[in-house]
Amino acid sequence: MVLLMRFARLCLFKMTNKKTFSKNVQSFVSSIIATSFVAFTPVAAVSANTLLMLSDDLKVCSSENQRFCTKEGKESFSDDVKQKAIFDITNEALLRVSEYSWTEQEELKKQVADILKAVKPKFENKTLTERQFVRALRGVSIEVGTETVSGRDIWQSLYEFEKRNLFDLLEQKQAESRSKRKKTEVNWAQSTNLEATLAYQKLFDLSVEISGPKRKPRIAVVTGTDRDPYARVDYYLGLFEQIGFEATWLPIDAAMQTAITAKEYEKSSCDSLEKFQIKRLASFRREVLYPDLYRQQVSECKKSSPLIDTIKRMDAIYIADGSPLLSYHAFYTPTGAPSESLTKIIDMFNKNEVLVAVEGGSVNAITNARKPLSILAGAVNEINTIVPMSFASGHDACSLGADCIALESERDFTVVESPILPLLPFGIVDTQVSKRGKQLRGLHAALFSDNQRIFGLDDKTAVVVTNQDNNLELEVIGSGGMWLFEVNRENNEGGVREFTSHYFTHGDHIAMRSGRVSVEFPSWKYATQLNGSQPQVTSAQALSRNNFFKLNEMMCQTGAKQALGNDRVNEQDVSLSIAQSSSALARLGVAKVRGGEFRVCSLSQVANKLTVSPNL
Repeated sequence: MVLLMRFARLCLFKMTNKKTFSKNVQSFVSSIIATSFVAFTPVAAVSANTLLMLSDDLKVCSSENQRFCTKEGKESFSDDVKQKAIFDITNEALLRVSEYSWTEQEELKKQVADILKAVKPKFENKTLTERQFVRALRGVSIEVGTETVSGRDIWQSLYEFEKRNLFDLLEQKQAESRSKRKKTEVNWAQSTNLEATLAYQKLFDLSVEISGPKRKPRIAVVTGTDRDPYARVDYYLGLFEQIGFEATWLPIDAAMQTAITAKEYEKSSCDSLEKFQIKRLASFRREVLYPDLYRQQVSECKKSSPLIDTIKRMDAIYIADGSPLLSYHAFYTPTGAPSESLTKIIDMFNKNEVLVAVEGGSVNAITNARKPLSILAGAVNEINTIVPMSFASGHDACSLGADCIALESERDFTVVESPILPLLPFGIVDTQVSKRGKQLRGLHAALFSDNQRIFGLDDKTAVVVTNQDNNLELEVIGSGGMWLFEVNRENNEGGVREFTSHYFTHGDHIAMRSGRVSVEFPSWKYATQLNGSQPQVTSAQALSRNNFFKLNEMMCQTGAKQALGNDRVNEQDVSLSIAQSSSALARLGVAKVRGGEFRVCSLSQVANKLTVSPNL
């Protein structure tokens, strides 16, 4: 039976990638598999759509980030390549700091200008990186009247968006000549980041399934989910071209969207793109540092149907690391309506005409249309309260770039309740769950929005999500993993939080159908064996930092059936019980891929219970 099922899957997979087979035959085989095998089938039918979620640390070898380069990779870059942003206190920069409206704190603006003048001698005949610049700035003191003011205190007085604005005003253009700027170079072949290699190769393979084998797959990159829409364009285009794509930049962002909308009543609005960048992105001088990209964006803006012709040609849309709020303002008009670009992307996605990949912080913008919710910011250290700071839409949350940046630095738990990237049929998404200890945040988000499921993407991980008729099939790639929490509101009242958890890792194939979750583990994973007596797994700070993940990992690796912990949450004692029931599954293994290896452990159907101890 198992061999027959695998053979049927293989046949269907090959047929969906060869146009010589008729759609009727494909449908016939699909129906046979669907009716004959209730078990999990990892290959979706032709009508399914595909989403790829990637963590923000899947970087490859480049001239701006040589951390992931081999020795040969570091030596491969030419002399005329773009380095990380460099800064200098020139006379022109001092004038910009004094005259530009980069802060509303006029007294602080004057103090910053005085500090820069004091530190200027340290910059003579050299430029500094961001870290070197901050160190020099914080090490200087000035006399203001009868008081001594330190650069450290002034720096700490600046809001995050003010710091970014200041960097914009001091950043120096990197150019080979007056008319040619330096560009980032990528060396895909000499990258040491194994997880990134696996994720991007998967992206390419999935895109080929849409394009067919006779031509290169086409991919369009969206970088406008970040306040600087130009900084990473060269990196992504170079990366995707080396992988084998025909790569294009899709220059959509909040400023571009505003200019396109404004064309209805002001035909020359595209010529004001620079002003919109300052207002909507809190981004200064982009047209000076990246003149070619600026001109390209203005030219696209002036077309009768900007961006649409490009989107129609694509096999994949890649939305780069950024923020959910800037994602909203990039894809929705100032009135809150979905843009023509987003409407076209979603239409093609639903028809499986384009693959959508979303990276890093932009993953939090992924929602479902029925019960949408995107987590914007903040931490949760409360068991009982489930009401976050909530906005009806991204437009209600913020309209100016400075406000958006400030909101995403908010410490309070903050969400938006309208669709941003409606790519899932159910559930909500969070990122860096293990690293940042976001389990409580996810639980509260699910309960608040009445979503039964929350997906948690960890570092060094990519997840392929295939949707056919609201039945999801997922594949996990990388050395991290993906959490799935299933929450029932009826069992989450008062000082109790109960949920079922799963932690899926590299090679796992997951099916979610009719409210049920099933998993097929790869053959190289094995059930953990107990050695001697039943091991005990405990923690005194079960919900601090990444301890919840460590508890689960230890339980998985030792074969223990239960893990216990306690913590002090918001002045209340909380106990945690993690138990493997008779239906739970645990699998451990070492993945050996592309000359590297990593150890992973998967858990499924684990019962969790958090209980607040009554105050005596």
